[in-house]
Amino acid sequence: MTYLSLRNEEYSQKMKSAISVLGVGVLPLLSLASNTPGFRDAEASPFTAFQFEDNGSWIANIANRPNNDLVITRTDVPEVWTINVDEGTAQVATNISDANNLIGISSIDDDEYVVIAGNLDTTTLTPEAGSFSAWKVSIDGDGVGTANLIAAIPDAQFLHGVVTFQKTRDTVNVLIADAGQGALYKLDTANGEYSIVIQDDGLAGVNNLRMQNGYLYFTATQNKVFGRVPLDLEEGTAVGPIETILNDQTIVPDGFALAPNGSVAFMATFVQNSIIAIDLDDENYPTSIIYGGINSTDIAGPTTVQFVHNGPWEILYIATNGGQTAPVGGSFIEPAKIAGMYLF
Repeated sequence: MTYLSLRNEEYSQKMKSAISVLGVGVLPLLSLASNTPGFRDAEASPFTAFQFEDNGSWIANIANRPNNDLVITRTDVPEVWTINVDEGTAQVATNISDANNLIGISSIDDDEYVVIAGNLDTTTLTPEAGSFSAWKVSIDGDGVGTANLIAAIPDAQFLHGVVTFQKTRDTVNVLIADAGQGALYKLDTANGEYSIVIQDDGLAGVNNLRMQNGYLYFTATQNKVFGRVPLDLEEGTAVGPIETILNDQTIVPDGFALAPNGSVAFMATFVQNSIIAIDLDDENYPTSIIYGGINSTDIAGPTTVQFVHNGPWEILYIATNGGQTAPVGGSFIEPAKIAGMYLF
């Protein structure tokens, strides 16, 4: 993506400026009317790119497509969808009938993804240990997908996030979070071989994963922790201790995205209906709410965020479950949606 070529200093200043402005409640953002392409208002709140029709829908994770559209996993049904964010439309790419729910997703090549599947009680968030597996999903130019099993992982307790960390001529290796075991599995996507490469009390409840600058960043949602660990980029093993970046028991960290130069983390707070920014350049790691709030119905139940560079814009897309886990104000729920924020 072209935004990766921005100079670190320039990008860092832009990100800090955006956080500063957003933090005082002035949102210099563009908006797109719900499912209506082309309409923008320079002083409105963040926009809705797409929303499902029915309550009970739940978007778990997002990956980028090569054409700047999105591909998502759903937790209420075992389906992978593509989202055309410019047109405000979506379609089912494929389903994985061997499981009840889909969770993590990571791109391993152009329009090829690893998807984590399993069985989960979405009311209690209780997983069925032994039900989890990893699949390769390929999507063609028409948005039609196929799913093929990479590996069943019956010894896993609760697989969740997945991240691509190593590509070779012969394969792509990914790391998969097992919240139940506080562990990371390394999976060879070509031959299906897997093993635990890190297991540590500091990873208890490990959920979403991102790789950047030799570090694996993670959230442990149940324990309300955001941290990182340096990795051996060949083996996927830890080469240093786990560092806790955020351990604030008033915040429920879920899916997150990192600024391309690693200066800022943007994070969904799940049951707290907000997106926060964490300044990773400041050793105190200060946080600020940049959108939503505990009583806000704008992004009920945000589950994750994802960067996309679309034309001149840096866009942060936000996935939600519509407040299924914790209705806003005790009663408000809505269908899951993809919202977006123009950062500059």
